[in-house]
Amino acid sequence: MFMPVWCYTLASHIPDDGRYSVGLIDARFDPLEGVNEADIFMFSGINQDLPDLLAARKTLNQLHPNSISVIGGPICWSLDQAGDLHKLNAFDHIVVGDGEGLIADLLESLTGVPKPEKIIRNPQRFNLGEARAFYRPMLENTIDRYYGAVLEVARGCPFLCEFCDIRVLPDNNRPHGKSPELIVQEIDYLCSLGVRTFLLACDNFIGDPKWAEEVLDRILVWQETSSHTPVFYTWLTLNLYKMPSLLTKMRHAGFDTLFIGIESFDSNSLLETAKVQNTASDMITAIQTIQSYGFPVVAGLIFGFDSDRPDCFDKTLEGLLQSGLLSGDPSLLTALPGTPLFKRMSLAGRIR
Repeated sequence: MFMPVWCYTLASHIPDDGRYSVGLIDARFDPLEGVNEADIFMFSGINQDLPDLLAARKTLNQLHPNSISVIGGPICWSLDQAGDLHKLNAFDHIVVGDGEGLIADLLESLTGVPKPEKIIRNPQRFNLGEARAFYRPMLENTIDRYYGAVLEVARGCPFLCEFCDIRVLPDNNRPHGKSPELIVQEIDYLCSLGVRTFLLACDNFIGDPKWAEEVLDRILVWQETSSHTPVFYTWLTLNLYKMPSLLTKMRHAGFDTLFIGIESFDSNSLLETAKVQNTASDMITAIQTIQSYGFPVVAGLIFGFDSDRPDCFDKTLEGLLQSGLLSGDPSLLTALPGTPLFKRMSLAGRIR
């Protein structure tokens, strides 16, 4: 079970002036029937969580009918893109967009008169340069029940893969990174709580190679005086094979496994989906170059491109064997709302 990063993050942006008491309810651990009354319940999730979110809201509303329910997160943006935001009408308020910059004003308005509109849109992306450390009291009370720690370090990716919804978020087709100082500060604090395994969450850790190198340099300096030896896992793109300095520093810093979107071993399928960063070289050689630095690679794999032929499964198996990949994460091509793929499929009458 991984920690709900959104909750620790937004809690740190709630005014710490004594007006608010903040708590975390994780429905994977906490029976909703035992939840105490609150003025406001805030929910977040992704598309697949919709039935669970609606059920949780219904249960809490039955227990505490005077409480206000607010939902935000990726599910709101995605359903809005698909024209399906009405599926969240059970909630009193729906927030579309980043929450860090508006949560303080939102709480103020929810407890005042008049109340805000049902749908609240934030068109401005939050500046990660203003990111704060996780909310410490919540972290200290709950971190022990999760697998390691998930630490968001960056958002955005410079590539243009047709199926990906990262590129279509406002101002998200370029990388935005947290300050290396804050990242190392969080790593140090979490290590002091007993955490040893970290997932550095981002859309592409090497979207900005210069920033990535700064983060690695900070971690390496911290390691010189720290007794902690954490290990890191992250997501990035195949063009890492062209960056020997980064590969070396990542290995010394404690990165032990990498997730890379391989998607397909068929160049026609890669070109179809504009995964150009995977077509610039021999893929097998590129994977093996990364592995030569000591990294097991977990491969993202996608089936269902129009260019896929009946032998695509045999090609994938052959590619896995030739490259020596130890793990794979196969999925079927999905036209996520808002993506160029979704629009292309809609225009062709292939989505209803």
